[in-house]
Amino acid sequence: MTRAITVSLLVVLTLPPLASSPAAQPPATQPHWSTFFGGTGHDLGARVRIGPGGLVTVAGTALSQGLATPGAFQATPAGNGDAFVARFDPRLPPGQQLLWCTYLGGSGMEITFDLHVDAQGVTTIAGLTDSADFPMSMPNQPPRGFQRTRNGGSDGFIVQIDATGGRLLYSTYLGGSGHDRVGGLVFDRGGVLAVVGVTESADLPGTAGTIFPTYRGGTSDAFVARVDLTAPATQQLLWATHLGGPGADGPTYATIAANGGLGVIWEGILQRHSIVAHADDSISTATPSVLGDPQNTTPGCFQPTNNGSDTYLATLDPGGTRLVYGTYFGGAGEDLPHAIALHSDGGVVICGHSRSTNTPVTPGAYQTTNRMGAFGAIDGFVCWLDGSRGTGPSQLRYATYFGGDGGQDLFHSLAIESSGIVTLVGSGYGGGALPFPTTRGSLRPGASANDRCGAIVRLRLQGNGTDDLLYSTLIGGYWTVLHGVALDEVGDAFVVGTTEDAAYPTQNPHQATLQGLRDLVLTHLPLLPGGTDRRDLGLATPACTARLYSSTLRAPAAGNLAFALGVTNAPPSSVGVVVLGSGPPAGGPQILFNVWLLADPILVGPIVAIDPLGFGEFVLPIPLTVPAGQVIHTQWVCVTNPSCPGSGLLAASERLVFATL
Repeated sequence: MTRAITVSLLVVLTLPPLASSPAAQPPATQPHWSTFFGGTGHDLGARVRIGPGGLVTVAGTALSQGLATPGAFQATPAGNGDAFVARFDPRLPPGQQLLWCTYLGGSGMEITFDLHVDAQGVTTIAGLTDSADFPMSMPNQPPRGFQRTRNGGSDGFIVQIDATGGRLLYSTYLGGSGHDRVGGLVFDRGGVLAVVGVTESADLPGTAGTIFPTYRGGTSDAFVARVDLTAPATQQLLWATHLGGPGADGPTYATIAANGGLGVIWEGILQRHSIVAHADDSISTATPSVLGDPQNTTPGCFQPTNNGSDTYLATLDPGGTRLVYGTYFGGAGEDLPHAIALHSDGGVVICGHSRSTNTPVTPGAYQTTNRMGAFGAIDGFVCWLDGSRGTGPSQLRYATYFGGDGGQDLFHSLAIESSGIVTLVGSGYGGGALPFPTTRGSLRPGASANDRCGAIVRLRLQGNGTDDLLYSTLIGGYWTVLHGVALDEVGDAFVVGTTEDAAYPTQNPHQATLQGLRDLVLTHLPLLPGGTDRRDLGLATPACTARLYSSTLRAPAAGNLAFALGVTNAPPSSVGVVVLGSGPPAGGPQILFNVWLLADPILVGPIVAIDPLGFGEFVLPIPLTVPAGQVIHTQWVCVTNPSCPGSGLLAASERLVFATL
């Protein structure tokens, strides 16, 4: 029978004092692992995903020779920039961490925009190609794609490769007689692929019978398509529909080509066209919409008219025949999207960049004004829109600016935890009277004027003003941009991007030095508040290795501190103990504890995805008032764990993890 025990106790224990650095000088966050990856040319990282076994896959665009590994599907680049996919195991020693890498491309130019890795390690990527000889199949195997020849000057592509990087499983073009590209992809619950992109083709295939079957006008349209990769070739393209108006709904191929494809790493050249699938298989996508570019909105939507160059959010039914929800988001200037993700509490979160001074923000937002400063600089924005909540203003659950006044601060990608906390990556500039916001103990608190750094931000969308910011750091310099983020099981982040900074911080790297003008960078780092230490201690027992997880958080100068603990449940029938205490940093034998006893499955707070073994996740909020100079520490242990016969009080499963907020 399912049972849950919740006990709150106040206990006084005598423990040795915890080591602590002074509150005024918290230690900087250090990466778990960080590496360059590239050759003597330009190599750009676009997306990162964590796959089975904790292996990390990245995809991007490479102009360097020599990146592919033995046995790769394509051993050498074929043109003016090829797509590539690489898989790493950061737990291995340097020199052994790259498991495989393959190029994917023809004699023209390829650019990778999105990446997916399934439970078997099969990788799907999407992007742009202007190669007439883009690889379509393996030798002696029939092609599996629905479009085997390039129809226009450039087409989108969709490719699948196996878990070894050595076999091409699927490849297709997608486009009409103009220029086209695929900018984002997502699989629904049934394994059907949905993609979003940009088209300059009036004859985009698959549009018959959809809600917007004809070209909407202007220099480019957005489009959405559904593809069943498992169906016979002639039946794979289920449908495609235009989205857009008489203006430009995405930068044109001419803009891309004029920058040699490399401009994709900088703001303004290629806004992301991103897509998510809902539980009912409807699809939401965020696309740019320029001023005077009317698109379809739905009655009662948040913003029915285009105020400037705005974000356009559209939700389509699974068949592409109905606009479920359509709205703009933006002010009188430019508010364009780069990424979208589902929120666990409903709706979608969108991030991007803003040049508007009147972008909608919500009461209690972290930053209510655009600090963009001089020289046409920009700030990032984050908004949470939920079309199911009433009408108009009530549908905007949270919106904020984020940035300083020193340059172009923006977000390229985001990931959302089950608790609703959002991790964002992009770039932030140094300089200015109001620098890019960072938190105590960040990896790089600031940068010199005109120094463009990677940016990593962890934000709680609760409307508590500056308290919404949990963690923020800059990383790298000298033109560093982060494009992708994926969260591991404890909420730490793998981030991928591109840098020209030879001093970018590395840790146990696969490649220790910058090889070309621009290299891909891949970093795994904790996203903890400034001054937080996380400890992972192994305790030997007769039958197994038990693990005790603990942390210390040095208090700020004084006042209230929002503190939460997220843990992963123990195996079935085990009992866990969560311990929270505070005390002076140096001396004082008495520490007060709050203790929670939890039996499987945990029912204290919202549960996230209990797996077949009974593991689940929850977040436990603990509001505290912390005297100046105090130290907070937490411990999570598992007692009487039947999976470790003969073990004692501190026996624990290695699945027990925590993250402090």
